[in-house]
Amino acid sequence: MKYALREVLSKFKWDSRFRGKRSNIEIIILDRLVSEGKKIIRFPDVKEVGSSYIIYGENKWIPLHRILEIKDSRSGVVYWKKKEP
Repeated sequence: MKYALREVLSKFKWDSRFRGKRSNIEIIILDRLVSEGKKIIRFPDVKEVGSSYIIYGENKWIPLHRILEIKDSRSGVVYWKKKEP
């Protein structure tokens, strides 16, 4: 079953079944300021999941449309991936 991005983020944030997996979750975002074009945010750094954004680290925010993928760094499981245009 496929889930919407915000639903996946909310599950990791609030669902106790994912409590032990949170430290392995990586959010890959589009970042034009780095040479690779992508940046990794660790899920434990996420402070808030809003309706169209996430806040992470020291009050840095990123719009949801810049998220490319959510995956488990240990197992390699991809929980969500942006569709290719």
